[in-house]
Amino acid sequence: MEKKENELIEELMHAFMDFKKNKFQHVTTCEGLTHNEKLILFILHDISKDNKVSLSVLRERIKLAPSTITPIITLLEEKGLIERNIDKNDRRNIFLKISPKGSKQIDIVQIEVKEVMSKYIEYMGENDTKQLIRLITKTTEFFNRKEDKNI
Repeated sequence: MEKKENELIEELMHAFMDFKKNKFQHVTTCEGLTHNEKLILFILHDISKDNKVSLSVLRERIKLAPSTITPIITLLEEKGLIERNIDKNDRRNIFLKISPKGSKQIDIVQIEVKEVMSKYIEYMGENDTKQLIRLITKTTEFFNRKEDKNI
């Protein structure tokens, strides 16, 4: 039994590493943007309900250190993809919002992602795609529980 479990562990580790190596982040081109720049741009888009998001909320969501996120925000601002606004009443509060140029970039990428995912669903089939979604969700729950020390 232990030999089978060790083989399964090795297969699972290789599958995770191969999946990571395929760099899912390359599903979209987003030329001129690094992985972290894309990540911040799309998370910002995802959580911006009233068109602005505080930098602290973004940091919490993305889970990157301030020393990592601040230069990325600066680059995105220099590229004209986001706008940074400082609260006049409390200069410690910084709010971010996606610029019109950033919105256009996101629209283009969303079309690209939908095309790629549509081809993927066609390749996998509806049942396997649903099964994969269920397994990824279950895997995420496991690692979230492990992180919370409930496992």
